Amino acid sequence: MNADGSGLRSLGAASSVGGYNAPPAWASDGKIYGIRRDDVYRVEPGGGRPSRVTKSRDVGAFAVSPDATRLAIYNFQMERIEVRPNGSAGEPLVLVDQLPTYDIDSPNVTLTWSPDGRAIAFSRSTENMGPAALYIVNADGSGISEVPNTDYLVWTAAWRPE
Repeated sequence: MNADGSGLRSLGAASSVGGYNAPPAWASDGKIYGIRRDDVYRVEPGGGRPSRVTKSRDVGAFAVSPDATRLAIYNFQMERIEVRPNGSAGEPLVLVDQLPTYDIDSPNVTLTWSPDGRAIAFSRSTENMGPAALYIVNADGSGISEVPNTDYLVWTAAWRPE
């Protein structure tokens, strides 16, 4: 879309997992990332054909690392948080295996990288869409901790620059 609002065009139909549509994300590699048919795709800002980054059809949410070399993924089939290489083959690093299950059909999970790429914050809605639990885990899978005092509806976290 142009600054004046003209030139609006779709980058493709979004896929929905449990009613949650992951918003598109600008990345430091200059590309736009989004979920389509349960996989992450990227496209040049000027348009063109989106290219498929993941080929697993299990992506419920994602976040691109600050250097655009990795993706944090919520794998809705395995109910876990993973880090995968961006655009190359390789085994995912499982950060959190088997997220707590609540009595809802499809959970809402959001992910965001710390500015330095060393940690990932994620939230997951609780039963009946009540207050979400907010967690921080190191990008190597160590040191998971719950952020206390999140008695409010948390949809996503944001890091504050220091």
